Amino acid sequence: MRLYFFKEISSTQEFLYSYLKNKSDDIPILVVALHQTNGIGSRANKWISPNEGIYFSFAIHKSYLPSDLPLQSSSIYFGWLFLQRLRKYNKHVWLKWPNDIYIGDVCPSLVNSESSLDSMTSIQSASSCNKSDISMGKIGGIMTQVAGQSVVCGMGINLFDSFYASLYPHSSQQNTDQILNEVLGFLNLNSVESSQILWLESTKDLARVSDYMSFVDIPSIEVNIADTSFFTNIAWRDVFAKYRQEFYKNNNVIAHIIKDGIEEEVNLSNCTLCEDGSLMKDGKKFYNMR
Repeated sequence: MRLYFFKEISSTQEFLYSYLKNKSDDIPILVVALHQTNGIGSRANKWISPNEGIYFSFAIHKSYLPSDLPLQSSSIYFGWLFLQRLRKYNKHVWLKWPNDIYIGDVCPSLVNSESSLDSMTSIQSASSCNKSDISMGKIGGIMTQVAGQSVVCGMGINLFDSFYASLYPHSSQQNTDQILNEVLGFLNLNSVESSQILWLESTKDLARVSDYMSFVDIPSIEVNIADTSFFTNIAWRDVFAKYRQEFYKNNNVIAHIIKDGIEEEVNLSNCTLCEDGSLMKDGKKFYNMR
């Protein structure tokens, strides 16, 4: 498995897609960054990086996924699995349908507020909530796409920022080290030592080239993985059963769906969660837009 580590990058998802255009057979692959300058958020919005965060995208072959996984619900699947790792450090995180990671039992105005920039919920957005609510809100997101025979998943987690809702209550290098280890463990890369990781400074210059032209000169790590099953042994039905038990946390939360070709806001309290991860409303099924 090929691994790339960047202190700063335009977008891990953009980098990985460009990589696959040139080297579509070179998978699995993982790209990790500590800061993004042009992160991809919901509905083509820009994702603002906080002071302290971690962002990663990985590509694996479809054969590494459980046979019962509906691809359109991959973000729920990957998001729920990674959520269990985040709960080691903060038990109050939960998954908003279909691909947002929230923290705390936030008031509806925090969960439902939309910004022109898809940043994590701002403290300034909490003016209508109690003071105790202002440290709560959106701390991350998941985006999953299909590229040929590969599934590409990207996640961003806000570790700490005084202005945004965060996984941790304070700033520390340990925050980054802990979640980086969880990212590696998520992909069966526990054998990778911190001393092996070479953090590249930036890809700003590369980001100006749409297809990155060549990846030959970009340092990476190649790791042999003893267990290549990845997620094949973690059935969708098991993940979904646990997610459904917590779906009540989405009550009175607003989500975006496409209805008759038009984007529409729906209150999740008025929807039924189906076994394939879709929503049922007024007799029609709706799937994750991302």
